[in-house]
Amino acid sequence: MKKLFFITGIFILTIPFVTNAMVIVPTATITVIANTDLEDGVFSFETKYFADFYNNFTIATSGRTGSNSFDVTAFSGMQYSIIETPPQGYGVKDMHCASNSFDTHMYYDLNKVSIVIGHATSIVCNFNNIKLNQYTPILIIPGVLGSEMFKDQTRLWASVLRMANPLNSDDFMDSLAFAADLKPSDPSVFYGSIIDNPDKLFDYSEGLMSDLNTQGYKQNQYLFTFPYDWRYGVTGTFGNGSTTVDLLQAKIQEIRNITHSDKIDVIAHSTGGLLVKKYVMDNPADHHIDKAIFVGVPNTGAPKAIKTLVQGDNFNIYGLNDQEMKKISRNLPIIYDLFPSQKYFATKGSYYKVVKQNAFGMVSGVEQLDFDQTNDLLIQKGFNSQALINARELHTAAFDDYDLRTAGVDLYSIVGCKADSIASVVEKRITAVFGQEFSLYDAPETKPGDGTVPLESATNLPVDQSKKYYALKSDHGKMLSQNGIRQEIINLATGSGLSVDPEIITQDFAKCDTKEQAMYVYSPVDIEVTDEQGNTLGFAPDGSLQNDIPNAGFYVFGERKFVFLPTDNSQHYNVNLKGTDNGSFTFKTQEIANASGSRSLGQMAVFSDIPVTASTAGTFSFDGGGAVMKLDTAGDGSIDQISPSAILNSYQSQDLVSPTTTLSVAGTEGNLGYFRSDVTINLQAIDPLIPGFESQTSGVLKTKFKLDDQDYGIYDAAVVVQTEGLHTLTYYSIDRAGNEEQPKLFSFTIDKTPPEVTVQFNLSLKDLEFKGVDNLSLAANTAISDNDNMITLTDQAGNATKLILKDKNRKKSMKTELVDIKYNDVSAKLAKNRFDFAWEFDKKGQLKFLSQHAVSKKDFNIRANFANEKTLLAGKDQSGRIFKTVTGLAMLKITTNQGDLGWSVE
Repeated sequence: MKKLFFITGIFILTIPFVTNAMVIVPTATITVIANTDLEDGVFSFETKYFADFYNNFTIATSGRTGSNSFDVTAFSGMQYSIIETPPQGYGVKDMHCASNSFDTHMYYDLNKVSIVIGHATSIVCNFNNIKLNQYTPILIIPGVLGSEMFKDQTRLWASVLRMANPLNSDDFMDSLAFAADLKPSDPSVFYGSIIDNPDKLFDYSEGLMSDLNTQGYKQNQYLFTFPYDWRYGVTGTFGNGSTTVDLLQAKIQEIRNITHSDKIDVIAHSTGGLLVKKYVMDNPADHHIDKAIFVGVPNTGAPKAIKTLVQGDNFNIYGLNDQEMKKISRNLPIIYDLFPSQKYFATKGSYYKVVKQNAFGMVSGVEQLDFDQTNDLLIQKGFNSQALINARELHTAAFDDYDLRTAGVDLYSIVGCKADSIASVVEKRITAVFGQEFSLYDAPETKPGDGTVPLESATNLPVDQSKKYYALKSDHGKMLSQNGIRQEIINLATGSGLSVDPEIITQDFAKCDTKEQAMYVYSPVDIEVTDEQGNTLGFAPDGSLQNDIPNAGFYVFGERKFVFLPTDNSQHYNVNLKGTDNGSFTFKTQEIANASGSRSLGQMAVFSDIPVTASTAGTFSFDGGGAVMKLDTAGDGSIDQISPSAILNSYQSQDLVSPTTTLSVAGTEGNLGYFRSDVTINLQAIDPLIPGFESQTSGVLKTKFKLDDQDYGIYDAAVVVQTEGLHTLTYYSIDRAGNEEQPKLFSFTIDKTPPEVTVQFNLSLKDLEFKGVDNLSLAANTAISDNDNMITLTDQAGNATKLILKDKNRKKSMKTELVDIKYNDVSAKLAKNRFDFAWEFDKKGQLKFLSQHAVSKKDFNIRANFANEKTLLAGKDQSGRIFKTVTGLAMLKITTNQGDLGWSVE
């Protein structure tokens, strides 16, 4: 049967020829041309029909070119692939095919071309080869934020124009966040290419790659990139258990396969350097890296990573919202991989300071946290404990101190050394009266670096002295393509001799000394700075931070803004201030110098408690004649020159502790919170000694207070309060360093008036009933003591009113008469004012008789007698004579009023 089937198949295929049918099988001629740049060689090719083998052949070039032609069946839609395998030492530079038919299509991939036949009868393909030992392949490994991120077809990172649009929120990047288990919250997010120059607003790698192309390093021939999902960092693991380091290993192998080169060179930026270090440590004898150029690598971490978690950061990328980065960074492994390591702490010291102060101004400590204490604090704040553990396991002493040279890597290092970089976060933790805590962040301690990575971290790298380079102008995120740094990278990578500006790159560490002017703005004022070249620092229209001034630092914690401007070359700046709300602000400025790794502080000028409105505009200058502030507070064109409220020495400028104000009160105290007299309040403030400088204090500048809804005033004498009622005194002090105490409240009530009394017969009680009427206290809060002939009513303040009655046993005698009224033990001198009652019940307990009589010397004389189910009202008042009979019982209600009496009938 098998033989029959074979014969039948042959018969069917040959029917057209057997029957002389006019069926034409189309064919096309494919000509393959192999070209080489330097020497002749033998080049191997394989042809496939769809995925199946078709034929193979070789071309031996002569005069650096050679060709081979063959025919193929060419029905429309058929696909042929031609794959070249160059000889050792050669690589495919590029390919190009052309046909005589517009509907024949070619698709290129490294050393392969796929041809989809249309109606072509002739196809010519050129394979241009190049001698590979001409260049060592270069792999660029980006750092954090250095690769594109997509969700579906939408670019999440980096879409600079979208971020910068003030009508947009940056929450379109929320999908970049990780969950608490350190896995993506949205698994559909994926990475794309290395960041080049998105929207032409952030040149990350475009400038470098363009210049390398000019040097002959064509992309995917000698120049390669390693994009990756930077969110995972070094420690993050993918769903299959692999890591970014595994992907790097695969990428290096891929480059070796393409180029047939055993070794490659790497240019590693930022976190890319940590990936390289981990890869080489894991593969010390088989890493295939010849030369490594580290650019701005945080070898022992960067405190800015902590700032990103607690406050957010925009990494000096135009339009990026720092609060969005705070949100998405919370569980990203990369952020924790960048935390300062144990080695950083051992080299630099603490990178997190906590100033603790209670509600009464007492300082319980200024703690320079060590490595473990800092990690514990971050866990207490709710950050990811597992990510911290993973980062700690990465940054072992062996990793941080690993010498790549011992594994045969020719290592070079380029570090920024003059840009302001966060070195320590400063948290002021205040405990309120009832124990609740809240934190404020003060000016961070800064050190020279590249704007993100401090020198202590970037230079923690074993490297030959002759291979250390220092960038005198640097912006961490842009270092790969930054002018001056870019040329040095190319020279080190390719052996080129590009001109490098000595004012940007040096090997002389002494040139890394810095001077800068620090400016600290507290509360509702924005700051904008422009340098002599027109570069600006401030807020972009969308509210994000903008900083184009070389080596300057700009950090925002809540409403607090901290600016550091380089002055070592006598730079001049225009500093503008703009009010954003009504209130007050404090402004501090100080010169800071860094020389040979040592930081020194100059005098500090403090402008404390300056009134501000949303219309306020002003300028600040620090050239020549000292610190000068000019403000148009109301926005009406009237400009005032403001002098500093204090000039502090270097020790006093380190006062981070608020003063404390105590209160003493004089007056006749009643019950809790009440006074029965005028109240005199004295305030006294002290400024605690500065921890670490126990002989120094900046001193109290002023104490402010306000009573109830009045405006704040400056305390200079005792506050006397005379008006009755509930009052609240709000007060706080400011020291000469500008530290403001949290406002304190003292609430009290002045009640100098004793209660009045209402007297009325109570049928149920078969006795008189006495009730209090107070100007401030509720009747229910007035205490009543009934001792027969003395009725005492006491209000909440302790004021007492006493009614003195004639009869000592009125319930038995069933009669009484007012003798005296005493207010706080002072007789009211009743004169003719009085009342008297008499009553009688029958044997059944029914009221038989009730006599009620009240007399006021001024207004009335009234009597109400009840008997026989009728009440006779008789007497006179201001309206005239009264005489009428009322059916039933009518009650006379008598009210006291400073010894006088009033009446009504119920």
